[in-house]
Order: sequence, then C-alpha cells, then structure tokens
Amino acid sequence: MYIKDRKNWVKKIMEIAQIEGFQQADEIAQAVIKLFQASISQILAKEISESVPADLSEGWNLIRKRNIWGEIDTIEKRKDFVKKLMEITEINDYKRADEIAQVVLKLLQVTLDEDLSKKVAASVPPDLKKGWEMIEQRQWRALDFMKQEAVRTIIR
Repeated sequence: MYIKDRKNWVKKIMEIAQIEGFQQADEIAQAVIKLFQASISQILAKEISESVPADLSEGWNLIRKRNIWGEIDTIEKRKDFVKKLMEITEINDYKRADEIAQVVLKLLQVTLDEDLSKKVAASVPPDLKKGWEMIEQRQWRALDFMKQEAVRTIIR
C-alpha cells in the first residue's frame, strides 16, 4: 500500500489527473468509486473496504451509503461507466472523464493486494474487466515514483 490516507490519495489524483482544487478532485474520485461499487458485488465491496487503510475504508463505506446521485444501476460497459461519470460530475469531455476514471481506479489498484485485484477482474462484466486489466498494466511515472518511495521507506 502506497497511500495510507484519503487526503494524500485525493492530492495524488489532483497531481496525476491534473485537476485543480482538492474539493473537485475529491468529488470526482467519490463519483468514480460510487460507479465502481455499482459494478461489483456487495461482498467484494466489503472485502475491499476491509483491505484498504482505515481512512480510505471510512471514505469507501461513506460513499457506498451516499445517495446524492440517485439510484445507480449496475454498470456493465466502460462507455456507460464514463458517460455516467460525465453526467454526475459535469465533465464535458468523454476522453477526459475516461482518463480521470483510470487514474482513480489505478490508485485504488495500488492499494489492493494482487489477489484482491484479480478478484475484482474476475467479478466484473467482460468489458469492465478488460478496462480493469488495462489500467493494471498501464504505468504512470508518478505511481512508479510512489512505489520507489515506499521501497526506500521500508529499507530505511
């Protein structure tokens, strides 16, 4: 695990996704997580909640209970995920919404262990599975730097 608290998690989203403003980044991240939660089982959502650091878990559970976006149906296709994200966050550009969703989900992936990440891939519909696996393989310099910093911290 590389990010242990929500504040730094949101700051990393701001940095990588180039979002100005903490509140905006936090609201967008919450929307992505809510849509992601609509794509997985409640059992898996609980398992993820139990595996992330306490501060992130608290946010994860709060988002799960929030209903400010209305009822969100199960999402089975990546384009529907991105379009719904655009709708609830007022992001006007499909490509930009997709990029931001990828950043948020990548940061979620780096907080999960490999087995749980594989469980996610196995449990989502095929189109979302392809996206999850693609995000898993994608490299961001900022995330590589975080991994290096985590290793340095462990070595010290």
